[in-house]
Parts: sequence; structure tokens; C-alpha cells
Amino acid sequence: MNNRNNKVSVILIHYNQKKFINGALSSIFKQNYKNLELIIADDASKDFNLDAVKKFVNKQNRNKFKVKYLINKENIGTVKNLNRALKQVTGDYVLIFAADDELYDEKVISKMVEFYNKQDDDVSIVFGQCLMMDEKLLNIKEKFIDVKKAKEFNEMSSFEQYKVLSTNCFAAMGACMLSVKMLKEENCFDDRLMYIEDWTYFLKTTLSNHRMKYINYNCLLHRDGGISHTTNVTKAKIDFVKDLLRLSELYVFLNFKKFSEKDKNYIVKRYIENREYVIANGYEYDDSNYSKLKKDNLIFFAKRKLNQISSEFGPRLKKQLKIEIILLFLTTIFLTLYRIFVTGLSTIFKNLTLFFLILSIVEFIRILMLIFIKIIYKIKDIK
Repeated sequence: MNNRNNKVSVILIHYNQKKFINGALSSIFKQNYKNLELIIADDASKDFNLDAVKKFVNKQNRNKFKVKYLINKENIGTVKNLNRALKQVTGDYVLIFAADDELYDEKVISKMVEFYNKQDDDVSIVFGQCLMMDEKLLNIKEKFIDVKKAKEFNEMSSFEQYKVLSTNCFAAMGACMLSVKMLKEENCFDDRLMYIEDWTYFLKTTLSNHRMKYINYNCLLHRDGGISHTTNVTKAKIDFVKDLLRLSELYVFLNFKKFSEKDKNYIVKRYIENREYVIANGYEYDDSNYSKLKKDNLIFFAKRKLNQISSEFGPRLKKQLKIEIILLFLTTIFLTLYRIFVTGLSTIFKNLTLFFLILSIVEFIRILMLIFIKIIYKIKDIK
């Protein structure tokens, strides 16, 4: 698009952020870009006061752009709430952020539109810098995006960007401007997930031969906190981690063979850690998709297992030697008892002797295999 007056729809997502929403709204109303519409989407918050919000909006909305209010009667989750809000969008571009964050300054939208309109037609997402802030939005903790890597990202093809995004959610949704046309063509955000709308959409976009482009401008002040950052184990946190698992299954596993060995290992490691987190906290997860991935990539997973065995050689050897000593000790005990007793008990002791002897032989073979694997990897390292 090259229309300098493209309409921008701003969706403000609200869920129990009453004490911050006025700051988010003020950052929208002070924008120097005039062709806007605002959609406030509350997901059944306990603290949302519609009358108070309307009063603040009417006072601050000096440019008198249209404001729509969508109030859910029950909590449906971030993704479904967003898709519901998107049905009300009439703009060319859409900017989405949470009510506890704020736009960096009054030029954010105008800068993004200006940059967007200079891009090739295959660019459907423009994203800027997101500053990770403290709770009061006074101190910068860190910058979300590495500018050097972002500039390299800008030069990549859509599939190269997809591969980067498969291991890292490279952009923050609140600092993104999206093509409404592309959003609707791709059926909006994936509501098979509950909380993660951004990462899946970035993957979907780049898989559809569309690219993302970074503008080196501070766009969003992100307040510390939220489900993705909390260490507290809650149902919402578990659902978020399950979203991460589904994201891998839906968008990453399908192109697994095309990744480098390093990226494959990272993808698998992250998946296993997330799955173990869910299970360790008393929840179930069907990982049949992961089982299928292992069957389809037997060589990779066999090599990965051998690498793991080699890297854990010391502890594994120590553990297996301990088991071998115990088995040999039990074999010796029952052999001695077999020789001592001449009654019917001797048959029992004989069978137990054979049983533990077989186990000790099996364990000895495992020790030899472990040593053999280590020697092979040692030779490989020397070469």
C-alpha cells in the first residue's frame, strides 16, 4: 500500500488491568496519526468499569475517532477475544497491545505506517522495538529485540524467517503493525491455542510466503509480568505451556527435517522441558505428535540419544557400575546359599543365582556399550 492516509485499527486487549488502562488509552489518544479507530476488548474482567472507561475516553479522545467496546460475559482467552475484536476492524492495518502496556511516544503509529508503505507487497508485518520495563514503566530492564539480528532478519526470505521464528518469538505483538487483508485471508489467529496469538501468527505468515520487516524505532513500553513471565504454577500458566507444546506440533514439527542439527536439538529440548513441566505439576498432555516425530526421524533421535549418553558418560558409568556390583554381590550370596543348603531350598537359591547372574551379564554388556560409545565419540572429537 502507498496510501499515506491508511486507516489504522487499534485493538486494546484488557483483562484485569484496571489500574493501567488509562495509561494505555492516553498513549493512543496522543498519537499524531489521525485516521484511527479504537476497539477496546475486555475478556470478562472482574474489575472492568465500562462507565469509567467511557468517561475517560470521551474526555481524552480529542480527535473524535470512533471507539468500539466489546465486553465478554465470560472469559474466552486471549486468542478468541482477539478474533472476536478483529471482526469489528475496518482499517487497513491493525495494531494490538495489552492494556497494561503503552505506546512509546506520539509518533509510533505514523512512523510504522510510513515505514510500512515503503515495503514490498510480500511484507505483511512491520515490527519495532519493545522495551521491557519495570512495573511503573520508568526503568528499562532490557530491549526485546537485538537490533543487529533484526537487520539480518530483514534480509532473509520468508522461509528463512520462519526457521528463525521456530526457535525464537522474534517480535512482540504489541510492537507490530499487521495487514488486515492478510489477517482475514489467513483466518485470523489460531484459536486452537488459548493465550499465544503472536508467535503462531508470525509462523503462519512466514509459511505463507510473506515476510516481516523491522523498523528501528521504539514502539512499545511493556510492563513486566504476565503469564509468560510468572514463575507461579497456576492453571493459566499450565495452559500457556500447553500452548507452547501445540505451537511446536502445529507449526514447527511439519518442517523438522529442514532445520539444522543445532536447531533440531533446541526444538526437541524445549518441547521435552515444557512437557515435563506440565506433567510434573500434575497435569496430563497427549504427546502423540511428538511420538510420530520420533518415528519419522529415527536417525536424528538415535544420534541424539547417543550424544546424550556420551555427554553423561561419567554419571551413567558410575550408576551402572554400582548396579553391577550389587548384582554380583547378590549372585555371590545366593550361590553360597545354594552350596550350603542341600534341602529343597537349594533349588530356589540356584534359580535366584542364575537370575542375578543373567542380570549382571546384561548390565556388564551395557557398561561395555557405554564405554564403546564414549570411545567412538572421543575418536570423532580427535578427528
